[in-house]
Amino acid sequence: MYPRRSRIVGALALCALLSCAAERGQAAFVTSPSGLLGPVEVIDFEQFNFSPNPMYLTTAQVIGNSLGTVTWEPTSGNGLIGNGQFTAVYEPFGLGSNGKWSRDGRGGFTGLNSESGIMTYRFATPVSGVGALINYRPENPEPGPEVLILGAGDTILEHIVLSDDPSWEISGTADEQGAFRGFQRNQADIVAFQVRNRGIAVDDLTFTRSVPVSAVPEPSTAVLALAGLAGVAGIQRARRRRPAS
Repeated sequence: MYPRRSRIVGALALCALLSCAAERGQAAFVTSPSGLLGPVEVIDFEQFNFSPNPMYLTTAQVIGNSLGTVTWEPTSGNGLIGNGQFTAVYEPFGLGSNGKWSRDGRGGFTGLNSESGIMTYRFATPVSGVGALINYRPENPEPGPEVLILGAGDTILEHIVLSDDPSWEISGTADEQGAFRGFQRNQADIVAFQVRNRGIAVDDLTFTRSVPVSAVPEPSTAVLALAGLAGVAGIQRARRRRPAS
Protein backbone atom coordinates (compact mmCIF):
# COMPACT_ATOMS: atom_id res chain seq x y z
CA MET A 1 0.00 0.00 0.00
CA TYR A 2 2.68 2.43 1.04
CA PRO A 3 4.85 1.96 -2.08
CA ARG A 4 1.78 2.59 -4.20
CA ARG A 5 1.02 5.77 -2.26
CA SER A 6 4.61 6.89 -2.75
CA ARG A 7 4.33 6.35 -6.49
CA ILE A 8 1.12 8.38 -6.62
CA VAL A 9 2.65 11.26 -4.69
CA GLY A 10 5.71 11.12 -6.93
CA ALA A 11 3.54 11.29 -10.03
CA LEU A 12 1.66 14.29 -8.63
CA ALA A 13 4.92 16.03 -7.83
CA LEU A 14 6.21 15.38 -11.34
CA CYS A 15 3.01 16.85 -12.78
CA ALA A 16 3.49 19.94 -10.61
CA LEU A 17 7.05 20.33 -11.84
CA LEU A 18 5.98 19.96 -15.47
CA SER A 19 3.17 22.45 -14.92
CA CYS A 20 5.65 24.94 -13.46
CA ALA A 21 7.96 24.50 -16.45
CA ALA A 22 5.07 24.89 -18.89
CA GLU A 23 3.95 28.10 -17.18
CA ARG A 24 7.44 29.54 -17.46
CA GLY A 25 7.56 28.74 -21.17
CA GLN A 26 4.28 30.38 -22.13
CA ALA A 27 4.19 33.35 -24.49
CA ALA A 28 1.30 35.60 -25.47
CA PHE A 29 0.99 37.01 -28.99
CA VAL A 30 0.22 40.73 -28.66
CA THR A 31 -1.18 43.22 -31.17
CA SER A 32 -0.67 46.41 -29.15
CA PRO A 33 2.17 47.90 -27.10
CA SER A 34 -0.21 47.75 -24.13
CA GLY A 35 0.06 43.96 -24.34
CA LEU A 36 3.65 44.21 -23.09
CA LEU A 37 4.31 44.49 -19.37
CA GLY A 38 5.48 47.98 -18.48
CA PRO A 39 7.67 49.86 -18.34
CA VAL A 40 8.72 49.57 -21.98
CA GLU A 41 11.53 51.02 -24.05
CA VAL A 42 10.98 52.18 -27.64
CA ILE A 43 13.62 52.42 -30.36
CA ASP A 44 12.36 54.68 -33.16
CA PHE A 45 15.49 54.49 -35.36
CA GLU A 46 15.60 58.29 -35.61
CA GLN A 47 19.39 58.20 -35.42
CA PHE A 48 19.13 56.82 -38.98
CA ASN A 49 16.85 59.60 -40.23
CA PHE A 50 19.63 61.02 -42.38
CA SER A 51 19.46 64.64 -43.49
CA PRO A 52 19.73 66.45 -45.83
CA ASN A 53 20.50 63.51 -48.13
CA PRO A 54 18.34 60.44 -47.34
CA MET A 55 20.10 57.09 -47.51
CA TYR A 56 20.06 53.48 -46.32
CA LEU A 57 22.77 51.43 -44.64
CA THR A 58 23.00 47.69 -45.29
CA THR A 59 25.46 46.51 -42.65
CA ALA A 60 24.85 45.63 -38.98
CA GLN A 61 24.26 48.68 -36.77
CA VAL A 62 24.24 49.14 -32.99
CA ILE A 63 21.45 51.26 -31.53
CA GLY A 64 21.96 52.61 -27.99
CA ASN A 65 19.27 53.20 -25.38
CA SER A 66 18.83 53.46 -21.62
CA LEU A 67 18.16 49.73 -21.16
CA GLY A 68 21.22 48.62 -23.10
CA THR A 69 22.03 48.22 -26.75
CA VAL A 70 20.25 46.52 -29.63
CA THR A 71 22.12 45.33 -32.69
CA TRP A 72 20.29 45.32 -36.02
CA GLU A 73 21.56 42.46 -38.19
CA PRO A 74 20.50 42.09 -41.86
CA THR A 75 21.24 39.03 -44.00
CA SER A 76 22.78 38.95 -47.47
CA GLY A 77 22.49 42.70 -47.96
CA ASN A 78 18.69 42.46 -48.18
CA GLY A 79 18.10 44.59 -45.11
CA LEU A 80 18.00 48.39 -45.07
CA ILE A 81 18.18 50.83 -42.16
CA GLY A 82 17.70 54.55 -42.79
CA ASN A 83 15.22 56.81 -44.58
CA GLY A 84 16.09 56.73 -48.29
CA GLN A 85 16.51 54.59 -51.39
CA PHE A 86 19.46 53.38 -53.45
CA THR A 87 18.35 55.33 -56.53
CA ALA A 88 19.57 58.85 -57.29
CA VAL A 89 16.04 60.24 -56.88
CA TYR A 90 14.38 59.77 -53.50
CA GLU A 91 11.57 57.21 -53.44
CA PRO A 92 9.51 56.07 -50.44
CA PHE A 93 9.74 52.45 -49.29
CA GLY A 94 6.93 50.76 -51.23
CA LEU A 95 4.53 48.37 -49.48
CA GLY A 96 2.23 47.58 -52.40
CA SER A 97 -1.45 47.89 -51.51
CA ASN A 98 -0.41 48.74 -47.94
CA GLY A 99 0.90 52.13 -49.04
CA LYS A 100 4.42 53.34 -48.36
CA TRP A 101 6.80 54.48 -45.64
CA SER A 102 8.82 57.65 -46.18
CA ARG A 103 11.32 59.92 -44.45
CA ASP A 104 8.54 62.49 -43.95
CA GLY A 105 6.09 60.14 -42.28
CA ARG A 106 8.30 57.64 -40.48
CA GLY A 107 11.78 59.15 -40.34
CA GLY A 108 14.27 56.33 -39.81
CA PHE A 109 13.11 52.70 -40.04
CA THR A 110 14.22 49.25 -41.21
CA GLY A 111 13.03 47.14 -44.12
CA LEU A 112 13.76 44.26 -46.49
CA ASN A 113 14.30 45.20 -50.12
CA SER A 114 13.45 41.70 -51.41
CA GLU A 115 10.79 39.01 -51.18
CA SER A 116 13.00 36.90 -48.93
CA GLY A 117 15.51 37.78 -46.27
CA ILE A 118 15.92 38.19 -42.54
CA MET A 119 16.37 41.11 -40.15
CA THR A 120 17.36 40.36 -36.55
CA TYR A 121 17.20 42.80 -33.62
CA ARG A 122 19.55 41.38 -30.99
CA PHE A 123 19.45 42.54 -27.35
CA ALA A 124 22.56 43.05 -25.23
CA THR A 125 20.67 41.45 -22.33
CA PRO A 126 17.52 39.29 -22.65
CA VAL A 127 14.01 40.77 -22.54
CA SER A 128 10.65 39.30 -21.59
CA GLY A 129 8.51 40.97 -24.24
CA VAL A 130 9.06 42.61 -27.61
CA GLY A 131 7.11 43.87 -30.60
CA ALA A 132 7.16 46.54 -33.27
CA LEU A 133 5.14 48.50 -35.79
CA ILE A 134 5.21 46.24 -38.84
CA ASN A 135 4.05 46.39 -42.45
CA TYR A 136 4.73 44.41 -45.64
CA ARG A 137 3.61 43.90 -49.23
CA PRO A 138 0.49 41.72 -48.85
CA GLU A 139 0.04 40.80 -52.52
CA ASN A 140 3.48 39.23 -52.89
CA PRO A 141 3.74 35.44 -53.26
CA GLU A 142 5.12 33.03 -50.70
CA PRO A 143 7.09 32.89 -48.47
CA GLY A 144 4.82 34.71 -46.06
CA PRO A 145 5.90 37.44 -43.63
CA GLU A 146 7.23 35.88 -40.43
CA VAL A 147 7.76 37.19 -36.90
CA LEU A 148 9.92 35.25 -34.42
CA ILE A 149 11.49 35.54 -30.99
CA LEU A 150 14.74 33.72 -30.27
CA GLY A 151 16.17 32.33 -27.05
CA ALA A 152 19.65 31.21 -26.00
CA GLY A 153 21.63 29.82 -28.90
CA ASP A 154 19.08 31.43 -31.25
CA THR A 155 16.57 28.67 -30.60
CA ILE A 156 13.09 29.64 -31.79
CA LEU A 157 10.83 30.40 -28.82
CA GLU A 158 7.81 31.54 -30.85
CA HIS A 159 7.12 31.85 -34.57
CA ILE A 160 4.12 33.01 -36.58
CA VAL A 161 3.45 33.65 -40.27
CA LEU A 162 1.31 36.79 -40.36
CA SER A 163 -0.54 35.78 -43.53
CA ASP A 164 -1.67 32.46 -42.02
CA ASP A 165 -4.43 33.97 -39.89
CA PRO A 166 -6.79 36.88 -40.65
CA SER A 167 -6.34 38.16 -37.09
CA TRP A 168 -2.57 38.39 -37.61
CA GLU A 169 -2.29 39.69 -41.17
CA ILE A 170 -1.84 43.35 -42.04
CA SER A 171 -3.72 44.74 -45.05
CA GLY A 172 -5.34 47.90 -46.34
CA THR A 173 -3.20 50.27 -44.32
CA ALA A 174 -2.69 53.93 -45.18
CA ASP A 175 0.68 55.49 -46.01
CA GLU A 176 3.11 55.60 -43.07
CA GLN A 177 0.99 53.13 -41.08
CA GLY A 178 1.23 49.50 -39.99
CA ALA A 179 0.21 47.28 -37.09
CA PHE A 180 1.87 46.22 -33.87
CA ARG A 181 2.90 42.58 -33.62
CA GLY A 182 4.91 40.96 -30.83
CA PHE A 183 5.18 38.53 -27.93
CA GLN A 184 5.19 38.66 -24.13
CA ARG A 185 6.74 35.82 -22.12
CA ASN A 186 6.74 34.98 -18.42
CA GLN A 187 10.50 35.34 -18.07
CA ALA A 188 13.23 37.48 -19.60
CA ASP A 189 14.76 34.90 -21.95
CA ILE A 190 14.31 36.56 -25.37
CA VAL A 191 17.71 37.33 -26.89
CA ALA A 192 16.47 38.54 -30.29
CA PHE A 193 13.42 39.63 -32.29
CA GLN A 194 13.40 38.58 -35.94
CA VAL A 195 11.32 39.24 -39.07
CA ARG A 196 11.45 37.54 -42.46
CA ASN A 197 10.23 37.91 -46.06
CA ARG A 198 7.67 39.93 -48.07
CA GLY A 199 9.57 43.23 -48.10
CA ILE A 200 8.69 43.57 -44.42
CA ALA A 201 9.29 46.93 -42.73
CA VAL A 202 9.81 47.56 -39.00
CA ASP A 203 9.74 50.71 -36.87
CA ASP A 204 9.26 51.61 -33.20
CA LEU A 205 10.83 48.46 -31.75
CA THR A 206 9.28 48.15 -28.27
CA PHE A 207 10.52 45.87 -25.49
CA THR A 208 10.41 45.19 -21.75
CA ARG A 209 12.20 43.13 -19.14
CA SER A 210 9.26 43.08 -16.72
CA VAL A 211 7.75 39.71 -15.77
CA PRO A 212 4.39 38.89 -14.16
CA VAL A 213 4.45 38.44 -10.39
CA SER A 214 2.82 35.01 -10.77
CA ALA A 215 5.84 33.84 -12.77
CA VAL A 216 8.02 33.92 -9.62
CA PRO A 217 5.82 32.45 -6.85
CA GLU A 218 7.10 32.31 -3.26
CA PRO A 219 7.45 29.50 -2.36
CA SER A 220 7.39 28.02 -5.85
CA THR A 221 5.29 25.06 -6.89
CA ALA A 222 8.46 23.15 -7.64
CA VAL A 223 9.86 23.71 -4.14
CA LEU A 224 6.62 22.58 -2.52
CA ALA A 225 6.49 19.48 -4.71
CA LEU A 226 10.06 18.52 -3.86
CA ALA A 227 9.43 19.16 -0.17
CA GLY A 228 6.42 16.87 -0.33
CA LEU A 229 8.45 14.14 -1.95
CA ALA A 230 11.14 14.44 0.70
CA GLY A 231 8.53 14.21 3.44
CA VAL A 232 6.95 11.08 2.00
CA ALA A 233 10.36 9.47 1.58
CA GLY A 234 11.20 10.24 5.22
CA ILE A 235 7.94 8.69 6.45
CA GLN A 236 8.54 5.54 4.42
CA ARG A 237 12.06 5.17 5.81
CA ALA A 238 10.78 5.61 9.36
CA ARG A 239 8.12 2.96 8.85
CA ARG A 240 10.61 0.49 7.42
CA ARG A 241 12.87 0.98 10.47
CA ARG A 242 9.99 0.58 12.97
CA PRO A 243 10.18 -2.86 14.68
CA ALA A 244 7.24 -5.17 14.13
CA SER A 245 4.89 -5.34 17.13
